[in-house]
Amino acid sequence: MEDKTIDEMIEAFINNGLDLSKFKFMNNYDKENFFMMYTDLFESMMKDHDDYSFRITEEKDLFITLNNEEMFLFITDEYQTLKCDLCGGYYDKNNTNQILLLTILFLTVKELKAMIDLFTDEIIKNMESRKSAKFTKLPKSFAGKASYLSSKQEMIMDKIEEVREKVIIKEIK
Repeated sequence: MEDKTIDEMIEAFINNGLDLSKFKFMNNYDKENFFMMYTDLFESMMKDHDDYSFRITEEKDLFITLNNEEMFLFITDEYQTLKCDLCGGYYDKNNTNQILLLTILFLTVKELKAMIDLFTDEIIKNMESRKSAKFTKLPKSFAGKASYLSSKQEMIMDKIEEVREKVIIKEIK
């Protein structure tokens, strides 16, 4: 991967947006929840003297103001792309308000990804534990026999498929 500076990555985001397809957003409810995560994280990082406000649009997109710096976040392309409009018109790497607005946005995306990864891992572990716990309620003497029978059943099912193919071939002739 090509090495990019943080400023180049921010410029790329502002110009092209951020791919959200891995999050599988499906409707305005998903957008609303994402922007709620952003505003919650944002508020938790603000100081008492910071002047900020949020406004959700009718389309469930987010308009943010921080110390007279404005930013509009919106999701396009059938909930696939997060885009940003810096209402000042351009990204200024020396503008601490812009940097804070964008940093909290990237932290929100990172937090959402971490939550989904954790949730996915838990589901996988749960499924694997259910598979391995299949025979745990049986007495130990039966667990080995049940496992043996289970493997035989799989072999039988494989043989049935082979026989079906042979019967179909004979019927065609």
